[in-house]
Amino acid sequence: MDMPRAKTETKDRISGLERYIIWVVGLLLGVGFIMTMGLSYHSSTEMMGETYYLSILKFVLTAIVGIWLACLVRRASSFQLFITGHALMIVSLILLYCTLKYGDPIHGARRWIEIFGFRFQPVEIFKFALAIGLASILVRDRNFKIKRLYSIFLACIFLLAMLASFVFIYLQPNHSANIICVIVAIIVALLSRKNWKYVIGLAMIAVIVVGIFIMLDPEKSARVKAFASKWAQSDDKSLIEERYQVNKAMSAIARGGWLGNGIGRSIMKYSLPAVSTDFVFAIIVEEFGFVGGTFLLLCYLFLIMCALSVVSKERDEFLRLAGVGVVLFFTLNVFLHVAVNLDLAPTTGIPLPFVSQGGSALLVNLVSIGLILNLARRDALKDR
Repeated sequence: MDMPRAKTETKDRISGLERYIIWVVGLLLGVGFIMTMGLSYHSSTEMMGETYYLSILKFVLTAIVGIWLACLVRRASSFQLFITGHALMIVSLILLYCTLKYGDPIHGARRWIEIFGFRFQPVEIFKFALAIGLASILVRDRNFKIKRLYSIFLACIFLLAMLASFVFIYLQPNHSANIICVIVAIIVALLSRKNWKYVIGLAMIAVIVVGIFIMLDPEKSARVKAFASKWAQSDDKSLIEERYQVNKAMSAIARGGWLGNGIGRSIMKYSLPAVSTDFVFAIIVEEFGFVGGTFLLLCYLFLIMCALSVVSKERDEFLRLAGVGVVLFFTLNVFLHVAVNLDLAPTTGIPLPFVSQGGSALLVNLVSIGLILNLARRDALKDR
């Protein structure tokens, strides 16, 4: 009599929204694997010294490790997440410093570091740490048995590490990552309902400072001018060269039509730079057409809606704010990647979650999904 019941309870551990999230993420990973097989040989990974089969193996191994870590995060307690956020902030700070000092420059930026043969971007770890750490600082009443003095000490260490990380990211330079982090930090702070007037004031200052830094950077200023030049005829050679990638991406999208040219039949992948990372959506539309691109966007929208539904049901403010931060990072990555490919935003170098090549981004996105599944699991256990 007990055996069927035990099996039912085991089966029900993955409940409604969890199941939907897992299925959609699995579908997106499948699309990512297909695009990796089709684009690895022609992608910018060759410039990083990677071979075709190594790129595919890297995607598979990263997905396996990411899924394993996501399972661990799914079962983690709130205290374990609290400690993890602070520890990862210190780790990301050290890695960001090492990237500036020892990282190899790629396309004029030091964003990658190689350890034991694996190359990754520490800024991705920083994003996840920022989402959890900010939530722990903004929540005043915690259920953790930590002395107030020690809690203040942890908050100070976290804030100093966060500010230093922003500086290191700026020096790489990686302004798009800094902008996304600032936007997420502001929104999470506003949602915490703590001292809104101070948050809005700091947000205005941050926006002005970031805008000044971007305009002072020759490369980023050129990208903004190139984006603005599409509304005006310009013979400036530098602007035409800056828009080369976007024009190629738009051509790929136009060639796709309604149903696309078929898997692996992209023509623009031979001439479009960063085809497997920054402009993978354009190639997806070229190969699968408007219908395939729309279906992919609907998958992302469904995943975001499920995640927001899970986060909104969470009663613990720390976990809710951490979940909001994670969902915001994911949403902004999808939005900016697609916007750049559609020429609706300046080129930023943002990968498409679960689909673009890039081990660090894929790993952190899977761990972020693990956090969302953690909240969904808690909600399911409350209903029993």
